[in-house]
Amino acid sequence: MAKKKRRRAKDVKAIGEFVIAFSQLEYVIRVVFQLMLGLASEQAEIVLANYDFAALCRAMGAFVRTLPEKDELALKRFDKLINECLRINTERVRLVHGTWHIVGGAVHLSRNTFKSAEYFATYEDLMKLIEAMNDAFEEFATIMLDRDGKWGPIVKYLHDEKTIGQGHSQS
Repeated sequence: MAKKKRRRAKDVKAIGEFVIAFSQLEYVIRVVFQLMLGLASEQAEIVLANYDFAALCRAMGAFVRTLPEKDELALKRFDKLINECLRINTERVRLVHGTWHIVGGAVHLSRNTFKSAEYFATYEDLMKLIEAMNDAFEEFATIMLDRDGKWGPIVKYLHDEKTIGQGHSQS
């Protein structure tokens, strides 16, 4: 019984850490997209309000592809990051909408296949997911900004202080 309580306490702690890490990842994605669009905070809240996490990732990816000058290596890296964020979101759905067992782990019914599967069988599974989110968070900073805090390699012409559409250049 004590072992089950310890496992449950660890799972609850990890789920809380997951929620915090996910919210921080979503926040950085929203801010980066806001900056790419050249929107003020109030404008971004209106424009991006209806985007859930997955839609936000897909919209940002589509927007980057419309930019006239792209660094192909940086674009591949960006695509990999967006795909990782979408994978994390799939795991979030399982974590949040799954039925959690007292002894650990969750069962989630897929809306696509209507089949149930078990997830997060161990505490370490949850911690790996949190680590993946933290890595994605750091990768956004690495891809989007260079060491001087100026726009990074995603779009070469941003280094030249040009504007995107009617947006603002980064100073």
